[in-house]
Amino acid sequence: MVPDYPLDEALATLRNSGLVLFPTDTLWSIGTDATDPVSVLRLLRLYQSVHSPEPIEILVDDLAMLKHYVPRLHPKLETLLLYHAQPLTIQVEQTRHLPVQLTETPFEVAFRLVRDAYTQQMIQELGKPIASMFATFDGERLPRHFGNINSDVVSAADLVTGLDISSPLPAQPSVMIRLSEDDELVFVRE
Repeated sequence: MVPDYPLDEALATLRNSGLVLFPTDTLWSIGTDATDPVSVLRLLRLYQSVHSPEPIEILVDDLAMLKHYVPRLHPKLETLLLYHAQPLTIQVEQTRHLPVQLTETPFEVAFRLVRDAYTQQMIQELGKPIASMFATFDGERLPRHFGNINSDVVSAADLVTGLDISSPLPAQPSVMIRLSEDDELVFVRE
């Protein structure tokens, strides 16, 4: 079931280079259209002010979208994405079809196949991935519910959606993995 959040408003905001603050399948995030150079630059400026140790996450709704942006997805990663029980973020070496602000950034960029119905629908109707970061400024307090979010992050958003969510989100960010040079799985964040 898709929560009754203002999807039309979120899509209009994303299509106009805006930043949306929203709950995901892990934590509250602030995100924007990952293919729009102007909005990505806005997100990166916010990210720089946070000094976050976490990567910018590119949220996709399905494997086909992920493969569109990741040219050579290793079969090990693909299998893990399909069958891993928890939300999973992957770090990859090469991407395509993303603005230079994301491909040539000193910040780490990773991809996550989202599982919550609202974020999936937002991505599907936008037709593009969402570049996002955790909605926190201290890098320590996880934004499990709206009350954990710093007011500066809320102020940076052009739209806040999902305020009627009644229970906290999962306590942890997604598991993050990458492949080593010899194609072994490396868990970056468990």
